[in-house]
Amino acid sequence: MDSDTAVTAETPAMHLRAKLDSADISSDARENVFLMVQCMEAWLVTDVDALEKCFGKMLKARALPQNPNVESVPKRDVFHKLAIAIKATPSAPYHKIDHGAKILAELNPDQVGKRSANARNLHTFLRRSIQM
Repeated sequence: MDSDTAVTAETPAMHLRAKLDSADISSDARENVFLMVQCMEAWLVTDVDALEKCFGKMLKARALPQNPNVESVPKRDVFHKLAIAIKATPSAPYHKIDHGAKILAELNPDQVGKRSANARNLHTFLRRSIQM
């Protein structure tokens, strides 16, 4: 689930408890709670290769958010910088339905994980679960 805002709580479960009006999350489920950043597009902007596969080489990668912790980039900034990066491409403007799934299919999980702790934790959990 999208966190919708920056996650400032110690754990994803604590964030959900606050967001969902003190939701009761059992202690055995807490390690299996994973949050996406404020918007899906924050994960998308971490992988320039995936974006270029969708929008082409005219993508202005330098316009994308450069913050090493993409989870702290406000949602409006992600959308604004993504719009600037793809403005000169033939596929502009970005549209979540038209472009989002295509880019997600191309994302390199390790690339996203370098800038998103929640993505990294999710990938680690999924890899461990598959190997069981």
